[in-house]
Amino acid sequence: MYENWFSPLFVRWAEGHSMLPDDLMFTPSEAVNLLQEEIVFSDTQLANASHLPQNKRYLGSYIGFYGAEDITDQDLCEMGADAGYDVIILTHVPGPHQVATEILDVRSRSQSFDNLIYITR
Repeated sequence: MYENWFSPLFVRWAEGHSMLPDDLMFTPSEAVNLLQEEIVFSDTQLANASHLPQNKRYLGSYIGFYGAEDITDQDLCEMGADAGYDVIILTHVPGPHQVATEILDVRSRSQSFDNLIYITR
């Protein structure tokens, strides 16, 4: 497998050229079909996939997508600040267990912390 953004599969997905579902959920058979280009499976492994329960599972971490966009965070924050944005919201970010939304606060640290709301008991 590839490490994060080095995967050609991730690059195609990030550029919108892939037919992957937004939630990165796959049945075992779908996963084997998807990954045949990336991993060499034995005939036994391919045959076994069709006999497994075909419940969908999240594969974002397994296929190296988790954290793959992290290398762009600093650049995105700098570009956002230059453009006058306070925050950048990234949707469909592959997490360790599911696809999630990530919020990048591009304001200065002090301004960002001054705007936090603290809830105490």
